[in-house]
Amino acid sequence: MSGVDVVIQGGHVACGATGRDGAFDVHVGAGRIVDVVAAGTPLPSGARAIDAHGCVVLPGMIELEVHLRDPGREEDEPLADALRGALRGGVTTFVGLPDTDPPVDGADDVLHRRTSVMRALGADAIAPDVIVAGCLTRDRRGKEPADIADMARAGVRVFTDATSIDDADVVRRCLEYVRGA
Repeated sequence: MSGVDVVIQGGHVACGATGRDGAFDVHVGAGRIVDVVAAGTPLPSGARAIDAHGCVVLPGMIELEVHLRDPGREEDEPLADALRGALRGGVTTFVGLPDTDPPVDGADDVLHRRTSVMRALGADAIAPDVIVAGCLTRDRRGKEPADIADMARAGVRVFTDATSIDDADVVRRCLEYVRGA
């Protein structure tokens, strides 16, 4: 099979969708699973083998609540360290919460967050996909909705204050605003 860069060999694969449960070889090309074949199948030409015998092979995990410290508290955990740590732990996608300083409550903040993530490891580095979450309320204070439409135009699809909002009327207005974004 062409287009296979890596073959993860002989690991235990369990997949409810396909019914596979046992030792298989996983073919990966361009960062995606291309095929799952019987363990011991000959390697495609040019593919690099990774021995996974005795290991469980899982798809990348998604972390829904990551407190990134950039901007505002980079000294607590540099962004590059957080990204590398996620990959080491098997996390390939995560939601970066808007609880930074300043909070992510407008399109400019969203663009800054995306630029920071790209800059942290360099353009060619392997990094988890970071889903940027925007604030529901301005400055995360729970008093008035943030500019949700502006952030939605910048591609934000996840909104949270990463804390509770005590005013039910503000929550209702935020939900109405999100529905229309």
